[in-house]
Amino acid sequence: MTRIAGAKFEGPPNSEGVPASIAIYWYSGECNFTTAASYINTRLGSMVRVDAEKGWATADVQVAGRKATGFKLKTLELVTLPHDRMKPAKDDGPIVYESVPPSRKVIMDEQYIVLPAAKGFFVFHYGAPETIAESHRPIFDKVTESFEPLVP
Repeated sequence: MTRIAGAKFEGPPNSEGVPASIAIYWYSGECNFTTAASYINTRLGSMVRVDAEKGWATADVQVAGRKATGFKLKTLELVTLPHDRMKPAKDDGPIVYESVPPSRKVIMDEQYIVLPAAKGFFVFHYGAPETIAESHRPIFDKVTESFEPLVP
């Protein structure tokens, strides 16, 4: 496995129970993600991506005076709804077994910035339900603007 270090911070959840989150991770550049490009390709090719028709567009950005790659995408997140699996089955018909708990689909607006380092790379990730994404994006922008890596 690729060595990863970092932190993830979550805000209060929206009405659907999904919080906005900001994460900063360092990936060692070993095993699964040997380069920043391999990480970017994996994220852009995600099976839960709902805006694949937009293609694999990336943009050059600056973080801490260094060249980085940024991209945005929309993904699908399933939120498990409250349920009671302990209710006894009624004996008045055939039994239907459900293989998954009841859930709701939430479209997530995600933004990534990938910053190469001398060893490995940093990943800045912002994710929020699309209904609240723009209201919290300035916080993510401030986090990336204030980033100062301790390693080259």
